[in-house]
Amino acid sequence: MELADFKRHNKFESSTESTDYPGMWQVPTIPKHCCIYRVPNSIRRVNPEAYTPQLVLIGPLNHSLKSQALKCRGDVTNAKSMGYLNMEAHKKFYLAEFAKRVDEEKTIDGFRRMIKADEDMIRASYSESTA
Repeated sequence: MELADFKRHNKFESSTESTDYPGMWQVPTIPKHCCIYRVPNSIRRVNPEAYTPQLVLIGPLNHSLKSQALKCRGDVTNAKSMGYLNMEAHKKFYLAEFAKRVDEEKTIDGFRRMIKADEDMIRASYSESTA
């Protein structure tokens, strides 16, 4: 769905309010479409660890964690390795689901096209600016 179609479908009206104040979060492009939010500091302060990522895996940067996880496969006492294996399983599931939506022979190119076509809508899913 193109952004213009999305706006028409959701009766989007642009806001004329300015958010150019220091420390203010950017108003999302499509407020009704936001589904990814930052946890407010008032809630984070209650238990910061609960809202702080413990494991972030980014491409080749997680290579040593991968080899450690594969050595400890099945060791449920190794939380970091189990977290890695769980994340990998989720990523494979979602990759397969995405692949169903694009030409499977050209999956990566299909992803690029899909993201490029919906970039504005994807960015608008975040409650803060991603630009």
